[in-house]
Amino acid sequence: MFIASILAPFAVFLCFFGLGWVYWGWKASNRVSSALGWALITSSVLAWIPAAGLQYGLVYALFAPALLVWPYVSREASRIPSRAGQQRPREASQWSVAQVIVNAGAAVVVALVLPLMAGVLTVFVSFQLPVAGASQAAIGILLLPFLTALYVFLYLASRRRMQWLLVGAAGTSVLAAVMYL
Repeated sequence: MFIASILAPFAVFLCFFGLGWVYWGWKASNRVSSALGWALITSSVLAWIPAAGLQYGLVYALFAPALLVWPYVSREASRIPSRAGQQRPREASQWSVAQVIVNAGAAVVVALVLPLMAGVLTVFVSFQLPVAGASQAAIGILLLPFLTALYVFLYLASRRRMQWLLVGAAGTSVLAAVMYL
């Protein structure tokens, strides 16, 4: 208990100053400072786990930077003077049938297709690991959100979304065929 009471503030310290280094590296366009900051944030995980246990330590390590970043965000915030009494006319929304179809298609891909592809990859990876059934399920549960987020990020960041989707679908089909044959 005594060690946990020392390690928890130390983990907060590492996380807070790690975020400070990331902020300073971003402000100064210095990659070394940003890398040092990310290393401090990552090392805070090693302090959170003994302080709170494996389950809660990982949750705190992922949650703490989201809370501690706000002082740095508020430092960059700017105030826009209010224009009381002035009303701007509303702009007419521009609707294009083609754009609505493209956006609806992207929503379907992000909500249905990419999680399905990530699920197939998760099952394939967990079956390849030399562990028992319960451990495979646990690894799959931990791996699925990360792979889904990675797939969605790569899809949305890609300039050639259809090409990326076709390559991903082909790769997922090959993995599914290998897994079930």
